[in-house]
Amino acid sequence: MAEEYILEMRKITKRFGNVTALEDMDIRVKKGELHAICGENGAGKSTLMKILHGYHPYGSYEGEIYLDGKPLRSADTADSQRAGIAMVYQEINCLGTLTVSENIYSSKMLYNRFGLVDYRAMHRACSRIFESVGLDINPRERMGRLGASQQQLVLFAKAVKENAKIIILDEPTSSITKAEADNMMRVIQKLKGEGITFLYISHKLDEIMELADSCTIIRDGRSIGCLRREEFEIGRIISMMVGREIGDVYPKRTPRPGAEKLRVEGLVIPHPRVKGRNIVDGVSFTLRQGEILGLAGMVGSGRSEIVNGVYGALMRSAGEFYIDGRPVEIGSVRDAMACGISLLSEDRHESGLFLQDKTVQHNLTASILGQLTKGPFLSREAVSAAAEGMVRQLQIRTDGQDSRVSALSGGNQQKVVLGRCISAKPEILLLDEPTRGVDVGTKNQIYHLIYQLADSGIAIVIISSELPELVNICDRYLVVASGRVKGELSREEVSEEMIMRYAAQ
Repeated sequence: MAEEYILEMRKITKRFGNVTALEDMDIRVKKGELHAICGENGAGKSTLMKILHGYHPYGSYEGEIYLDGKPLRSADTADSQRAGIAMVYQEINCLGTLTVSENIYSSKMLYNRFGLVDYRAMHRACSRIFESVGLDINPRERMGRLGASQQQLVLFAKAVKENAKIIILDEPTSSITKAEADNMMRVIQKLKGEGITFLYISHKLDEIMELADSCTIIRDGRSIGCLRREEFEIGRIISMMVGREIGDVYPKRTPRPGAEKLRVEGLVIPHPRVKGRNIVDGVSFTLRQGEILGLAGMVGSGRSEIVNGVYGALMRSAGEFYIDGRPVEIGSVRDAMACGISLLSEDRHESGLFLQDKTVQHNLTASILGQLTKGPFLSREAVSAAAEGMVRQLQIRTDGQDSRVSALSGGNQQKVVLGRCISAKPEILLLDEPTRGVDVGTKNQIYHLIYQLADSGIAIVIISSELPELVNICDRYLVVASGRVKGELSREEVSEEMIMRYAAQ
């Protein structure tokens, strides 16, 4: 192996039963660079990185890994960590009942001279680590009390603390704010200057175009090619990823909104922990049949709480709802569903895939089992047919509807959650971050599906932290800040700059 490469993975093949996830995969990475791994959901990116990190041990795959020119044959993640490889996984994995510092030092606690855990020393050491990466979090705080974005940043700091040669980041910015992402990028650039190498999985191609020094493209478990920075061109990367031309990332559509479907007047939702404070404070808006309404705003602005209030998942202290001009009472999720409202939640693992240990079929049909009966009994044929129809409609990549949903890629899990939402044939569809963590090809499929649903008359609300997405697929826009609607924009008026101007108020 040439000395300039710190890492080389040769002819890596990984099978799960009869399914070949990776085949003859090759990758070479230079020291001190950020090397991006690009590919559609299910292409094999995370599997490849889990092999490198020791999650899939040596012997469970074919091929060889070389680190600094020497064979790396890890029996577990501890072996890889000792060799200098750290990984921050896409799905947050932390110990919520322990403190932040206990999570940071979970694999190697600090002890005092009496053989007792030295919590004070761990807190001090954590503070120094956080200061070095620009993170303002109390090391004594319980991990479970932090938001998802703060937990992700703590795990990034933990990887930095390991003094690793290589840090693997799997979708590191999918659940953090732009300001937090910008800070993470500054830390990455600093660490690169110190010789640390990064392997970076992200579906955000604009991040890769800006940050990466090189990029390996994977399709269907195979290496399609490696590009240096000077060869980057977004259309070329997309074409190599999907193996086809997908046209415009954002398909064109002519909006045809109909009559008013939903009206919300004076919605107020109290803060769950701060007495006298509201997280939604007097929000009013309308939504028309066949319309796609975008809710824009910073993370924490109250936009997710608005749709959860409409869905009956958060209790309101004031506010009225009208559907088709008639007043309705929505005091629970059951009430909302009876009114024809479905919600795709922001976190598919927290409240979306409520049957993570169950099959694709279970998840797709769970909300419509009452409609799939034959006499007094559940019809297995009807359940199978309904699930198969949604698998085809949503192009879910799975070995079959009896596969466990936990075995699917993140993008295909997102499709399953979306499928469950639309299986109930809603009249109002609330989508909170519908394309988070999915690749550009899958995003394009989801956009087409959203357009089809809107054209069929379904009224849709979309929340997205990706402003280009929101600007390009919605018909009308409400900008939320501090729990209030700060501005309304038409498709002709909207721009990313206008949204940010209102959101900063």
